[in-house]
Amino acid sequence: MRKLALLLSLMVLGLAACAERAPEGPVGLANPFREHETLAEATETMGLPMEVPAVPEGWEETAIRSMAGEHPLIEVLWHNGDARLTLRKGAGDTDVSGDYNAYDETRTADWKPNGVRLKGRDGLLFHADWTDGGFAFAIVSDEGLTEEAMRALVTGLN
Repeated sequence: MRKLALLLSLMVLGLAACAERAPEGPVGLANPFREHETLAEATETMGLPMEVPAVPEGWEETAIRSMAGEHPLIEVLWHNGDARLTLRKGAGDTDVSGDYNAYDETRTADWKPNGVRLKGRDGLLFHADWTDGGFAFAIVSDEGLTEEAMRALVTGLN
């Protein structure tokens, strides 16, 4: 009986020694974005041309980053206090906005040759996306913009 207990104890210790240890600290998905110092650096790295409008008064450019893959894209982030604007351009013709919010109002404007889909609520625009020349474009505002402000951004993003 003692031999059996000793044998079982050794087996349990052996199995415990072989078990994988869980990684320490939080585990999550890797960040798919690569940070860039300038838009020129991002466009050169990605081989994806991009022109953005001038940063509106009161706003600050806070990040330029890119994401490689089947549909590479470049993203430019601007902040004004807590407000954020995201401008994106990606290869292909799928929506690159990353915006999955539901909006009360959706319409199309003729600001670009293929039209621009606009989404908003309460008279403000939060989302614009369009395609042109094999590229997809998107502008997303977390606090909403006037039509005039959104149009200026859309017409300046190429």
